[in-house]
Amino acid sequence: MLKISHRGAWGLEPENTLRSFRLALNYEVDMIETDVRLTKDNNLILFHDSDLKRLYNINKRIEELSLNEIKEINEEIPFLDELFNLI
Repeated sequence: MLKISHRGAWGLEPENTLRSFRLALNYEVDMIETDVRLTKDNNLILFHDSDLKRLYNINKRIEELSLNEIKEINEEIPFLDELFNLI
């Protein structure tokens, strides 16, 4: 049976964060499922929703914000290379 983590160890750590992916790896998962979004300045970040409404109550779409603007909102939102470096 395959063990696949959903947004990292979602439910135990904040979804789609390096903390969540690190914990999922501790459970020796076979795969990690995540969502990738493109920022205004063409950076790939790991974020489930197309906007920040559900998690941060901010009515902005990921594609409208630069990586720096997103990191100002929450520095724990990782970019894709950070996940590659972790795994």
